[in-house]
Amino acid sequence: MREYEILGAPFGFAAGAQGSNAAPAHLRSHGLNLRIGQRVRNWGTEIIDSGDISISPDVIELLERNETLKAVEVYCNDLYGRVVQSYLSGCTPIIIGGDHSISAGTIAASSFYLKRKFQSDNLGVIWVDAHADLSNLEHGNIHGKVAASLLGLSAHDELNNIGGFSPKIKPQNLIYIGLSDLMPNEYKTLLEQDIQIFGIDEIQTKGIDKIIDLVVSKLEETADAIFLSFDIDSCDGGVYRGCSTPEIGGLSGREAIQIAYRITQSPKFIGADIVEFSPEDDTLQNTNQLVIKLIDAMLGYRM
Repeated sequence: MREYEILGAPFGFAAGAQGSNAAPAHLRSHGLNLRIGQRVRNWGTEIIDSGDISISPDVIELLERNETLKAVEVYCNDLYGRVVQSYLSGCTPIIIGGDHSISAGTIAASSFYLKRKFQSDNLGVIWVDAHADLSNLEHGNIHGKVAASLLGLSAHDELNNIGGFSPKIKPQNLIYIGLSDLMPNEYKTLLEQDIQIFGIDEIQTKGIDKIIDLVVSKLEETADAIFLSFDIDSCDGGVYRGCSTPEIGGLSGREAIQIAYRITQSPKFIGADIVEFSPEDDTLQNTNQLVIKLIDAMLGYRM
């Protein structure tokens, strides 16, 4: 039986609109603690909530000086060390962001752990998102560059070298689900690197179950471990408003839960993060419930 460790990463300062830094605390006080308690008491699931990786005074000072890129670098290296510790203690980490910049730390830790334990540089990453986060430009929000940094392709060595090594993943082991909004330079990178994507259009045509089967079967064959990075803005922004960049026509709640459950049931699954939930934008008061259900699915519960 897996032992799960919940970690909060309340860093929401690399996005244009901030608010996701409040997500871990809000989720815990609005149903997540209750759900975890039920799973532990009633089902005997081994879940440890170890609280947040706090934002250090050094990071706060950098943010006050508007040195956001450096703040991301320092925080993600702190996060990297803590997630590595989770892996080495035998846990499956589930990290709650924060904006998507935190994945520079979580996926670096996963890649390092795979190298250390299995001498493998073959980490598979499933990136569920409306956006590719593949910008290789100097300008723009940092959370939109993090996937590029994991491939060693961002314009910022500070991002590329989180954890002290680069790249973290190979292009053939990165698969996108749910893309609906791309920048031209991101589209060019997807083509040049031959990165596999399943956009909303293909999900509508083929159905989510077939897409999940294709993604999981491919990575189970080609990768030695699978990490899931789930951005809540992949879900239909007309229904779930609780993020800074809602996109109309995204995944349904049922599709999102199915993705979270099926991927994390793979024997090669080693960890996940879920990012970009912004409580202050959750005007319909339902995104919070969806995020808790997604975390529950990651812990192995579909019903």
